[in-house]
Amino acid sequence: MRNGYLFATTNFLVGFDGTDRFYEVHSGQGLYYGLAAHGDAIYVGCRNQIEGTHDPSIRAGEAGSILVFNSTTLDLVDELRPLAFNLRDLHGIGCAEGRLWVTCSFDDAVAICDLKTREWTRWYPMPSEPARGCDTYHFNTVQSTGNRIRLLAHQNGPSHLLDYDASSWDLVRSASLGHQAHDIILHGESPATCSSGEGLLVDVDGWALRTGGFPRGISISDDRILVGISQIAVREERHRTSAIVREFDTGWRFVSDFLLRNVGMILSILPFPIDDRSIERLAPFPGVEHTVDQFNRVLPGNVYALGERPVIASLAPEWHMPEVTHRWTAAREARFEVVINPDENMLAVEVLNGFPGSYHVSVFIDDREIGSVQWREAGQDCRAFPIPPGTLGRKHVSFRVPHLWQPSLWLGTADERKLGIGIMKVSLHRSKPMG
Repeated sequence: MRNGYLFATTNFLVGFDGTDRFYEVHSGQGLYYGLAAHGDAIYVGCRNQIEGTHDPSIRAGEAGSILVFNSTTLDLVDELRPLAFNLRDLHGIGCAEGRLWVTCSFDDAVAICDLKTREWTRWYPMPSEPARGCDTYHFNTVQSTGNRIRLLAHQNGPSHLLDYDASSWDLVRSASLGHQAHDIILHGESPATCSSGEGLLVDVDGWALRTGGFPRGISISDDRILVGISQIAVREERHRTSAIVREFDTGWRFVSDFLLRNVGMILSILPFPIDDRSIERLAPFPGVEHTVDQFNRVLPGNVYALGERPVIASLAPEWHMPEVTHRWTAAREARFEVVINPDENMLAVEVLNGFPGSYHVSVFIDDREIGSVQWREAGQDCRAFPIPPGTLGRKHVSFRVPHLWQPSLWLGTADERKLGIGIMKVSLHRSKPMG
C-alpha cells in the first residue's frame, strides 16, 4: 500500500496513483464535492446535478447524497441520504467519532448521519431562524476534532472560521479568514484556508501563498502538498472548464502542475492508501498534462495580467480601467499588491509607453527600487529585475513616473485622460523563468 489521492470534481471522481497515472473512479452523479474517509470506507458527497445555477427555486429542489466506496477496491458499496429532508447545495463533509458531517449551504445547515444507526439529524449553527434557507453564511467546510466542531463560513465575500464546543454546540470564537474561502488546514499551528476569491492560501496570522485561479481542495502530507485550482467561471459554465492540481514541496516551493481537461472545477482532495491492483482495474483518465518546474498553459500561476478586470480593483484611484491587454497608471505612483512565493527571486514587467518623447518608469517593491525602464520615444519593453533577498508574502509593487501626460495634448486625439504608463503583465520567477 502507498498513498494515492482522490479528486472530487464537477464531472468526475478521479483517482491518482501519486506518480503519473490518473483513473476515472465514478461519473454521472456530479458535482462530486466533499470527501471523507473512515475505517474501510470513503464517503463522497454528490449533488446529483452538474449544471450549477444562482436560481434559488432550482437550488431549493436539489437532493444530494453520499456515495460510499470501499477504500481498498474502490467499489461503490452504498449510498446514504436522509428521508426527512434533502441535502441542498451540498458542500464539504467530514467524518469523526462514527458520525458523518455534511454542510448544506443553501440551508445554512449541517446534516449529521450516525453511521451505525443511519439516522440523520440537522444542526443550524447560527441562531437566526429567518436566515435558514437563505444561504446567508454559506457554510462549506466542517471539521470535528475532539472537543471542537469547526466551520468555515464562505459568506460570498469576507469569510469567517467558527469554533463550536462539541458537547454544547456553543459558539466559542470566530476569526476572519480569507475571501470566498474553502477548506480548513493548518499552516504550522495556525488555521489556514484557500482564499478562493483572491487566488491565495492564507492563515489567521497573515501568511499568504499565491496560487492564482480559484483554489479549492488541498492535501498536505509528509512529502508533498497538492492544491486544486480551477478556472474562474460563472456557475452555468463551470462544468465546461478544466482544472489544475498544483504540487508544492513541504516548504511551499512549486514543483509541478497536472492539467485535468474537461473535469470542471476541482472541489476536494483526499489522500488514501491505494492498492495498485484495484486502481488498475479502473479506466485511465485521458489527457492529463504534467509540467515539471514549469507552470501549465491554462492557469500559469505566476502572472498578474493587469488588463483583466479583477486585478487591482481595490486600487482604482491610481489606475484607469483595464483595456484587455494593459492598464494605464493614473498617478505619478501607482501601486498594486502581489504575493511573492518561496524561491521566487525575479520580477518581470511588460510595459507600454505612449508618450512621444523621453520618458521613464521606476519599479519598486514596497519602498525599495528594484529597477527602471527608459524610452526615447513611444514603445513597449519587457524587463526582469532581481527581488531583494528575504522578500516574501504580500508586497506592493509600485510604478513611479516623472509626470502624467494627456494624449489630447501630445497626440492630438480625443483622449483627455492623464496617463502614466501602460502595464501589461507583472510576473514572478525563479532565476530561471517559469511559465
